Amino acid sequence: YTWSNKLRADARLIRAMIRQRKAIDLIHCHTIEGLGIALAFKALTLSRAPICMDVHGPVVAELVHYRLIPAWRPVVAAVNGLESAMLSFVGHAFVSNDGLKNLLLQRLPGDRVTTVFDYVDLEHFDSGGLDHERLKELRARHKSDGGRLVAYAGMFKDYQGVDYLIRAFATLATRHPDLRLILIGD
Repeated sequence: YTWSNKLRADARLIRAMIRQRKAIDLIHCHTIEGLGIALAFKALTLSRAPICMDVHGPVVAELVHYRLIPAWRPVVAAVNGLESAMLSFVGHAFVSNDGLKNLLLQRLPGDRVTTVFDYVDLEHFDSGGLDHERLKELRARHKSDGGRLVAYAGMFKDYQGVDYLIRAFATLATRHPDLRLILIGD
């Protein structure tokens, strides 16, 4: 991963979108980078396709946290301004929690932000397909004392925040010795 490789890949994506411009009715972005690609496409083609976006976190704070920009006040202010300008082109934004919605409402009108909570409704899953022997084995290994299990299933990329989970768990585990943590991922 290098910035030059990433920029080349983004340019290829913009060119591909330009070739397909007549077929594009809506642009959905998952990241601020995706929003940049969408805005470049719209500027180059004068497309009227609306943009919707999943917003996963406060962009500028993450850029500072991961040392992608320095925590120098003028730089942070400039990037905040750029982010606000970019977000002004988003027709609708989706967030996964109300805390993030409240942050986004500082930059977008309330009718353009919707919270879609991340959760799994277990009622939609049939337990008949479970391997009960394997489940018994896993319970014996990870919940032998009947304690509570906290599970993380996902990528082990630095931006996923697994380090925060581990630190939070370490704090909780001292007060709740029946807790166990299992990390599942690539």
